[in-house]
Amino acid sequence: MLPDNNIMPYQASFALTTPVQTDDNLSMAGKIRTKEKCPRCGGKFQGNPLSCFGCMTAPRKYYIDLHHKGHGRIRIFCDRQGHSLDSWQRAARVIESIRYEIDQHTFDPTKYVSADLKNFLFEARIEAWYQSKEKEVEKGNLARSYTRCLENFKNQFYVPFFRGMDVREIRTYHVQDFYEQLPSKYSLKYVKNIINALENFFNTLHRLDKIEKKPAFPRVTLDRKAPRWIDRETQLEILKAITEADRPIFTFLSFQGVRPSEARALKVKDIDFKTESITIERTFSDRKIRERVKGKVSRPRAINPMIVPMLKEACHGKHPEAFVFVNPQTTRPYTQNRINDIWVEARKTKGLDISLYNATRHSLASNLLNDGADLSAIKDILGHTDIRTTLIYAHGDLNSQRIAFGKQGKGEVVELVTKKG
Repeated sequence: MLPDNNIMPYQASFALTTPVQTDDNLSMAGKIRTKEKCPRCGGKFQGNPLSCFGCMTAPRKYYIDLHHKGHGRIRIFCDRQGHSLDSWQRAARVIESIRYEIDQHTFDPTKYVSADLKNFLFEARIEAWYQSKEKEVEKGNLARSYTRCLENFKNQFYVPFFRGMDVREIRTYHVQDFYEQLPSKYSLKYVKNIINALENFFNTLHRLDKIEKKPAFPRVTLDRKAPRWIDRETQLEILKAITEADRPIFTFLSFQGVRPSEARALKVKDIDFKTESITIERTFSDRKIRERVKGKVSRPRAINPMIVPMLKEACHGKHPEAFVFVNPQTTRPYTQNRINDIWVEARKTKGLDISLYNATRHSLASNLLNDGADLSAIKDILGHTDIRTTLIYAHGDLNSQRIAFGKQGKGEVVELVTKKG
């Protein structure tokens, strides 16, 4: 017959007569106690280890009772992983660890408090961080599309790897291990986004004093490639392949250079035909209107004269709050999926493989640069806040390069003569 949980079998009773090997000065770092009494006689557990020798029983739960300078009396009921002290051996191991930490001046009692441990678990802190980002979306400070990416990173990558870890104990080598185990199938840009978001999480922990020091993160460097673009003639050819009803928004994208999500959210009140200017005030993010733009700065931009007649026709008879471009099939603003579907179908008819963004916004900038337009003017047309962003289009300025070569003049020409053997 098996003994009750509180009744110690013969081997256990023998263990009770042999105290756990500890330093004689261990009491300086606290004592192992229990709140329980013997379930048979009701007496106190005594000795080292604690037991009721007469009834052959031992406590089920223990705690560590200690006094520490600056914290006063402290009672600890679990180890640093949050496991309760359910055996004398576990309690002894914890008290030995505490004594070592006290000697090294690294003892932090909150790391042994169950409630605090749960609060500092990676999965708890990353969820709190994510929810704070969601609140920023509600305030209009972040795009919904951004938090959707964060949610995916959190569930697919972060939590499965760091689950159960105390954020205060995560070191640089943990982050490096995380980085190295990311599947090689992902593009470098995608990996960079994963690492950057994780670093943002730890920066937030450090800023809020949740951790004393944040781990170092690997630097993921991307090769800066010039964006693909097409000339105006090719743009016009693709526009001809789009139905007349859907063509206005694509014409606007091609020759005004705004982002597709901004064109979809454009309202009649944003256009001033007297000054022939346009102000981008809002954008679509995850099918929701966001009353802010990517650069967070809204300034009037000149309307391309080529599209003024088309815009006047699109705005004719509409209320100022009405959307300029609507899907003729639904009479509602275009969705991103619908815009992309129309574009893919049109560019395929011309045998081209180029994204909508590259064929419109990027191509407008490159064509303007090749026409000799000033880089600062292109910056304002695109709505960039930093001209360094506009500089990515400098690759397209072939005319300026040819002019630079031409400035060498017609001086002496060195001929290379290949002698026949």
